[in-house]
Amino acid sequence: MDKTLLFIVSGFLAIAVAAFFVRDLATIIVVGVTIGLSVTALVSIYQAKKISPCGAKQIKECMMQFYLNKDDFSLQTVLNALKVRYKNAAIDGDYILIDKVAVFAYLKPKALSVDGFCDIYKNAPKNINRIVVLTANGISNDAKNFVASINLKPYAFVSKPSQTYMFLKHLHALPMLEYKLKSNRRTIKLFFAEALSPPAARRYLMTAILLIGSSFFMPASIYFLVVGSLCVLLSVLAALDLGGKIIK
Repeated sequence: MDKTLLFIVSGFLAIAVAAFFVRDLATIIVVGVTIGLSVTALVSIYQAKKISPCGAKQIKECMMQFYLNKDDFSLQTVLNALKVRYKNAAIDGDYILIDKVAVFAYLKPKALSVDGFCDIYKNAPKNINRIVVLTANGISNDAKNFVASINLKPYAFVSKPSQTYMFLKHLHALPMLEYKLKSNRRTIKLFFAEALSPPAARRYLMTAILLIGSSFFMPASIYFLVVGSLCVLLSVLAALDLGGKIIK
């Protein structure tokens, strides 16, 4: 839904600018649609890369293999990965030891908590100088602040999901995809249900105010008034939760 509003706002701002230089209606509309689509596509690409440089879906599918397999699957997978480079890697309880480094595979469907970190840290083998915790869902904000507030000896490093994924990929040790995510294709019915849900009402109203307010200063004011009025109508329909009635 945010992409739709982004398209509307960027498209009509482009129309406003184009109207100062061009008087042909068809050309103005083509410019507005083109700019709107371009801005929406660029923002979508940027957001996708910001979420994960190596693909959010691949990471989720990889981590799902750990969630749904036996308890020792994570430990054995990480051990096999480390043995590709470190032949002396060996299991010590719930940890993998490589010389003075202890590796813990916290590959669970939840972020690492303060209590979880403390348990991993205090139960680590003695006489080590570093603890590496590989995670599938990162670390909670509370735990991150906790780790940053104390001087840890030995030093502890907690990986992000993307770092865990790239570590396994680099060592050619990604688990076989026994379980896969369902397709995330959205249906037209679901799109309209979200587009006309109460959370969207405020965004429609803000867009309407922007467009109708701009109509007093722009040459192509009729277009702004028409679309602004449409946004007001959509805001009312969304506030009435028409989307909820569609999905039922």
